[in-house]
Amino acid sequence: MMVLNNVRKILFLAIILFSRSSLSDSSCPVDFILIEKGSGSLELGLKNNMSKPHEIQYDRLPWVLSSGGVEFHVFVDRKRIQQVHGVGRNTLILKLGPKSSISSEVNIGYLSSLYSGISSDRVSIAWEYNIPNSEIFEEHCRRFEGVLKSPPT
Repeated sequence: MMVLNNVRKILFLAIILFSRSSLSDSSCPVDFILIEKGSGSLELGLKNNMSKPHEIQYDRLPWVLSSGGVEFHVFVDRKRIQQVHGVGRNTLILKLGPKSSISSEVNIGYLSSLYSGISSDRVSIAWEYNIPNSEIFEEHCRRFEGVLKSPPT
């Protein structure tokens, strides 16, 4: 009887460990990269931490100004004045290889036209990015958000 209970415990533990490892592979451990370079220049990218490829729709890449790239929210005196994102849809798929990353340097200086003539200490810019699942029509699998250190001038 004691041997049977030990076998059950081992089997139960094995099931838990297996389900956790398979869950972690499907839970989308893809990281978002945002590095401020100064003067409105940012490096935006994705890093695939998985040991399997991750597919992403081309216009959902962080730096592509379309329906799924990074969204910027411009605030003056903590009140949002504009949410900036483009429009469009592209069906091309990019396959991000296992344990690899891709990034691009972009300039968001164009946002300064939304608050020209306003002191930069009154302006803040928040950003958000949702990493889509590898299935095109599924919801995002991870969300990243933050605030830029200083707005572009």
